[in-house]
Amino acid sequence: MVVRNLENASDLIGKANVVVFGTGNFGKIVVEATKDCGITIERICDSNSSNWGKTFCGYPVVGPDELNKSDVVLLATNISNRKFLLKLCESKEITLIYNVENILRESSWPSFYGDLDLEWSLDRAQEVIDLYYYDIDSESELQLLRVKSLDVV
Repeated sequence: MVVRNLENASDLIGKANVVVFGTGNFGKIVVEATKDCGITIERICDSNSSNWGKTFCGYPVVGPDELNKSDVVLLATNISNRKFLLKLCESKEITLIYNVENILRESSWPSFYGDLDLEWSLDRAQEVIDLYYYDIDSESELQLLRVKSLDVV
């Protein structure tokens, strides 16, 4: 398995087998942002079996067992699903791009917000994306954290 950060959204333009993992509101935003950046998506993956065989944003939804070695999976789900997906991708030698921050930043996502069928207001969508950025930044800075002392009161 290769776990990568995506430096530029354009790195995925023309790549085959791009799969977005996640069928929630955040997934809708990531799918549209991915298309806005010119990246072609092949299908959507979700761990909820009730979504398998259906379509999401016009793409077929498959289960995790249908992921292939040649797939590049974009994680469009909450941070808590990361450990599950890391193990899954490791077992299948799948490339996992768990940081879609650059796709969101390079797209014009607020401009197509009105076209999305979201259960969130624009403010709520922006809040979720900001929290996503914070989670990604916090996770990358975790390795830099050094606690010299701790006072318990």
